[in-house]
Amino acid sequence: MRDGVFKGISQAGQQNINVIIMLLDELVPLSNEFNVQIVRHLKHLVGIFVNILSDPFTGVLPRLVESTCEALVAVMNNGWPRVEGYKYDILRGVINSWQSQSNETGQKNTKVLRSLQNVIVKLENIFGKDNLLEDYTALIGYDNRLTELFDF
Repeated sequence: MRDGVFKGISQAGQQNINVIIMLLDELVPLSNEFNVQIVRHLKHLVGIFVNILSDPFTGVLPRLVESTCEALVAVMNNGWPRVEGYKYDILRGVINSWQSQSNETGQKNTKVLRSLQNVIVKLENIFGKDNLLEDYTALIGYDNRLTELFDF
């Protein structure tokens, strides 16, 4: 993992988006193979996902957001026992990405919205929707554009 995915993503930088997308797509079966042992890499993986999702230019790179969300959901499926410590980091990444999508295009990409909502659904599966409602209400009170993100 460290010599493959982590190193590949860090060396690809922001110049080789297609390489990053390919590596993220490979993370799904890799995460499934690791199963719960993926928790060893959770800190680094969540950091990578949040950095990608929080990038202000992801609004023009919908495929990158979709691949990131798919990989994040796969990692959360397998590493759910330790996801609690990263709940707010994950929410921050999803929210930043949605705000970038709204700002960049002015139009909403429904595939990206569904991908981001899949991450939210996975969080709800782990923590329970009722446990996240207070967070949603506070976030929507701060930025009304988030209503669409949390309304599914």
